[in-house]
Amino acid sequence: MNPEVSNSSFIVGQKNSNAWASLEKQLDALRRGDGIPYIPIVIKGSSGSGKTHLLKEFSRMTENSVYLSGRDFVYGVLESPKDMFSQIRDAALLCVDDIHFIFENETAQRELCYIIDRFADNGQAVMLALSTESPGRKASPSLESRMAMGFAVTLAEPDLDVRFRYVLRCFEERNIRADREYALTVARLCQNLRTVKGTVNKIEAFIDLTGQLPDSAELSRLLSDSGATLELSAETIVTMVGTRYGLSSKELKSKKRDERIVEARQIAMYLCRDLLGESYPNLGKIFGGKDHSTVIYSVKKIEDAKENDKNLNILINELSRLCRTMIR
Repeated sequence: MNPEVSNSSFIVGQKNSNAWASLEKQLDALRRGDGIPYIPIVIKGSSGSGKTHLLKEFSRMTENSVYLSGRDFVYGVLESPKDMFSQIRDAALLCVDDIHFIFENETAQRELCYIIDRFADNGQAVMLALSTESPGRKASPSLESRMAMGFAVTLAEPDLDVRFRYVLRCFEERNIRADREYALTVARLCQNLRTVKGTVNKIEAFIDLTGQLPDSAELSRLLSDSGATLELSAETIVTMVGTRYGLSSKELKSKKRDERIVEARQIAMYLCRDLLGESYPNLGKIFGGKDHSTVIYSVKKIEDAKENDKNLNILINELSRLCRTMIR
C-alpha cells in the first residue's frame, strides 16, 4: 500500500473498503508514473457521505494537484478562463467537486470535456465528485459519455462504526473530553458525516458557553435541532458492545476466537436476540455469515452464564439499559 494513501485521514469503513481499494489502485498508478487507467474518475455519493473529504485527501496526497469546487470551475470558465487553464494545465491531478453545478452551464461543460480529453492524452488524472441527490439539470450528452468512459465508484452512507470513529477524531481535534459511550450516542444519532460535524460544533459551542458537556436531555435537543433520529438496530448494539470491550464492529463479526472477542460477540448476539427479536439465521448473517447453530449456542451460553456470573449479569443489564434508552 502506498504510504501516502495509508496516512490518509479518510475513514474507510466496511461498506466503502472496495471503493477505497479501487481508488487507491488508480492513484498509485499515477504516482508511479504508469499513467492512470481511467479518465475521469467519478466519485458518487449522497450528501455527507465523504465525497468532498476524499477528493481533498487525494489532492493533498498527490504532488502537483489542483482542487476546485464546481462553482469555482464555472466562475473560472466564465470570468478568467486563461488564468484557470494556466493554473490546471500542468497538474498531475485535477479534482473538481460538486460537478452538478457545472451542469447548469453549457460553456463550463464543454470546457470540462476539453480538459478531460487533454488530460487523457497527456496521462494526467481527473477526479470528479457528483452528488446522487443533485436535482435539476443533468450532464450534457458529451460530458455524460466521457464520464461513462471513465471509472466510477459510489460511496455508501457511512455506517455506525465510521461515524463513531469520526466523532472520536472530532472530539480529539477539538479537545472535547467525553467518554466513548457519549461519542457513540452522538454517532448513532447522526446519519452522515456532515451532521456529525455540525453536531460537534454545537457541542463545542455549548461547552464554551457553560463550561461542561451537554447532558443527555440537552444533547437530545441539540441533535433534534439537527434533524437527528433515534433508532435501535443490530449495528448499534454491536458497536456499543464493541466499545465497552475496546473492540471494533469488524472484530466482533470476524472469525477470530480470542476469548475476549468471543465473549463480546456472544453478548452482542444475545442482546440482538433479546432486544430486537432477530431470528437465529439473520443473526448469523449479521455476524459474518455464521451458522445459526453457532448463534443458538452463543445466546444460550449467555443466558446460562447470567444466572451464575454476577458481574456478567450486571454488565449485560447495563448494556441492555443503555440500548433501551435509545428507543424513542
